[in-house]
Amino acid sequence: MKPLGASTPEALLARFDQFIESANRLESSHRELQDEVARLRRELEERNQELVKSLAEVDSTRQTLLCILEALPCGVVLLDHTGAGAIVANPEAQKLLWKPGKTGEELPAALQAVMQRALNCASSEEEIFANETVPARWLSVKATRVSLSAKSENAQHHLLIIQDISAEKEMELEREKARNSLALAEMSSVLAHEIRNPLGAMELFIGLLRSQTSLSAEALGWTDHLTAGVRSLAATVNNVLQFYTTGSFSMARIAVKPIVEESTAFLRPVASERGILLKTQNKAGGAEIDGDAQALRQVILNLCSNAVRHSADGGVVKVSASQADGKVRIEVRDSGSGIAAEHLPHIFEAGYSASGRSSGLGLAVCKRIVEAHGGTLGVERTSERGTTMYLEIATA
Repeated sequence: MKPLGASTPEALLARFDQFIESANRLESSHRELQDEVARLRRELEERNQELVKSLAEVDSTRQTLLCILEALPCGVVLLDHTGAGAIVANPEAQKLLWKPGKTGEELPAALQAVMQRALNCASSEEEIFANETVPARWLSVKATRVSLSAKSENAQHHLLIIQDISAEKEMELEREKARNSLALAEMSSVLAHEIRNPLGAMELFIGLLRSQTSLSAEALGWTDHLTAGVRSLAATVNNVLQFYTTGSFSMARIAVKPIVEESTAFLRPVASERGILLKTQNKAGGAEIDGDAQALRQVILNLCSNAVRHSADGGVVKVSASQADGKVRIEVRDSGSGIAAEHLPHIFEAGYSASGRSSGLGLAVCKRIVEAHGGTLGVERTSERGTTMYLEIATA
């Protein structure tokens, strides 16, 4: 009998063959596993390299976009979904909307109003005046809703494109002002021409009335008042024509002394009506200048009219002419209260009248005429009451 559990050599050989086969299969599986691990490692390395390359490209793109954003001539602001806080604001936006170093402050009120309206629509475009900025400026604001992620409602943001259009607005206002000035000039010139002819006729008829010997003293006084009124209106009309027309001056060699005398004589009825004494001190002698006689008369008339207007009743207006150092100097001094310091920088501006009792063209016309003659027009203030206006023109 064979012992229990004993195997024949054939059985042991069969089992050994099975073991060898299993070992071979295990070795083959191990090699396959190693190959798979190696393949996965290579694939992971490739993926890592691609990821590093992708991150580098993203960073490069980010840097490029930041450079573009900083170089844009318009402001760009990205706001959170509430429209309250700025997530991104390029330098131009910071300059347009905030004071230096104050980027974290709230948006200007005008821009907040735009945002509130933009929250309810996909996009909007408006022009606003932001007076909270320094300096205050006109802005064109385009608001667009953008989504940074499709997974969250909070990913909805608003992108603002902001441009400073102050220069365009200023040009638009200047064009409108120029159109209005042109229309005013045309209307003023037409009215002035239409008025000047009747005024000339009225002064002629007043002269004819004064020549009547049958007029009483009271009637002669009335004609003096009429003469003064007509000449005041004529001076205003001439100022309008002189200011709103650009005709050239008729230059010629002219004597100064008779121009001063004629101008003061023409204005004497106006001064007399106000009870103002118009005094002259003419030391110009035979001095001559190259100029337009009518235009210079207009200058003296304007200066004297201003002096009479600003002198109290019963005051004195002194007109003096002299020559020295190759120049003729004409001064008109009044006995008024003087010109306040805050008004001095504006007295030669067209339309500016401190008292509101004149058109504000007289001194602007004077300055234009005197400068066209190569001269100087100025004002002197002293500690005493009154003002002295003067003009200086080189002698011929």
